[in-house]
Formats: sequence, structure tokens, C-alpha cells
Amino acid sequence: MEETGEVFCESTETNQACQVILSLVRERSKNGWLTYVADFENALAERSLLKSRDTEGRQSEFESLFMLAREMTPEIRTVNAGKQGVGYYSEQYLCEMLALLLGWKEQDPILLMAETVRYNSFHNPRLTVKSLFTKLPFQFSLKEVEASLQTMKSQKAFEDIVEIVTPVGTEFLYSSRYLDSDQAAWLAQLCDLGQT
Repeated sequence: MEETGEVFCESTETNQACQVILSLVRERSKNGWLTYVADFENALAERSLLKSRDTEGRQSEFESLFMLAREMTPEIRTVNAGKQGVGYYSEQYLCEMLALLLGWKEQDPILLMAETVRYNSFHNPRLTVKSLFTKLPFQFSLKEVEASLQTMKSQKAFEDIVEIVTPVGTEFLYSSRYLDSDQAAWLAQLCDLGQT
């Protein structure tokens, strides 16, 4: 790969590498996943499109290729994904809110659940059905949801997250910051009657 000042020449190899980056982001986004630097590096290394042997050199080479790929198409966006670092997604396949949810899931699943409940209580206002967290994009097991709720109950930061069970057994969550118990009971009753 030749370098001319700050910009790489448009070689076939460089174009191939950019296409790999774009294809990977699009494919993973289409399937509801963020893409991370390690994913890119693995895909490029498998195709022998990274020339550097050392970690620092590979990182620099990847960053240059990634900048070129982003110039080719502005659809690639980023989101903070906690321990994973930056997550990349294609706005053709993932909306910003879903990408944020995926990033929060990587950072702290308990915080993700709490913020989702708070968001619904404040912005909509509505209750959050507990089983929501077992579906996309969350995909937690019921055991994980229950364990997270137990953890929330023991931490002051989550004392506003309240469970309510309707007479027919539907389990909901709400934030007492934004809904009082009477409002929550009324909303739960409406849900049982199929009016929300």
C-alpha cells in the first residue's frame, strides 16, 4: 500500500479492504449486531489485507482503511459500547436508538433495563412489560431478567424501578420517578383490557 502524504492511493487492495469493512458493518447491522475493531481486523487479516505484523502497525493501518471506507459511504455510525469500545453500525439497517440499546447492553445490562423502563415511563408514558427484555434487541434469559431485578432492588440507584402484576398475571415494570402507583395500576388495568 503506497502512501502519498496523508491519503492512501486508490489501489485494488485498498478498495478490497474498504469493501470488506463496509460489507461487514452492513451484514452485522442487518442481523442486529454492532461491529467492533476486532471484527474488522479479523476479517481483513483472514483475507491478507492487513500488511503490518505488529499490533500497533495493524491498528494504524486499520484506522487509515476505516477512514477511507467512511469517506466512501457516510452510512457508518458509531456508538459507545462499554468494554468493547466503539461499536459501528450501518444506518441503513439499524436506527440510532437500536444501536444505542445495543451499546448500553454491552456496557451494563442492568442499567439498560432501568433506562428502558424510565424512558417508557417518562416519554410515553406507559408500563414496560417484563417479558420485553427476553426479546430483541435485549435477548436476556428470564433468569437473567429476574437476577437483574433482584440486583436493582438492592441498589439505591434503581429504587425507582417498581414491579406490578395485574390480576391476570401480566408482569410490568415502571419508574416511580415518572409514574405514581395509581397511574401504574390504571395503565396495567388498561393493558389487561387490551386498550393500550
